[in-house]
Amino acid sequence: MNHFQFNSYNPKIDSIQSVISQMQSLEEELPDSDLQNLRYFNTTYLIITQNVSSKFHTNYFENDTAMNSFDICFAKYYFEALNSFVKSQNSDPAWQMLFESCKKNNLLKTQYLALGVNAHVNNDLAFSIEDSKLNPVPASDYQKINHIITSSLHQVFKSYKEVGPLNSLKNTSLPIIKPVLSNIIKNWRDKAWHNSISLANGTKSRDHVKKEALHIAKTITIYV
Repeated sequence: MNHFQFNSYNPKIDSIQSVISQMQSLEEELPDSDLQNLRYFNTTYLIITQNVSSKFHTNYFENDTAMNSFDICFAKYYFEALNSFVKSQNSDPAWQMLFESCKKNNLLKTQYLALGVNAHVNNDLAFSIEDSKLNPVPASDYQKINHIITSSLHQVFKSYKEVGPLNSLKNTSLPIIKPVLSNIIKNWRDKAWHNSISLANGTKSRDHVKKEALHIAKTITIYV
């Protein structure tokens, strides 16, 4: 098994297409590496991002420009966390827990996916909203992402061809698990929106948000 080096890392992501290209490069780099379990999150994120991108210039969003900038800002948190980990620099705790768990290879596939979604939504999303305050995303557009995520879940589970828990979910339990996952992600995204307001008014710090995300990550490794 090869040591993952993130050779494709691009610090100059400047469009949603370059975000997609970075994720596609990771799809090629992660297999047979010591971080191959990160694929379960990366593939999911790639599918959802492609589906978000397909909505641009269709009048689906109220403000395509703001959404494009927001998606770039959001994705960079993931890429930068991964690059920091590869360079032996500390990532935020929720990301660090995911990457280290991927290397240990001791969890279910669903847990790697859940840890990635947690790190990106519960840790990064509020920060991305705050970062984008000069060109804010309309609340209605932010909520529309929930619909894209829900409609993407069948495609996400279909992409997992391995024999194991994800394959079983895909074949027998998707009608049950889909609304459960949709609701969890919606609740996490709602919390991130409220956290961004708390960050803006000073009633919550970034360190507090990071601690909350780490707490959820620890719960995932036990109960998912």
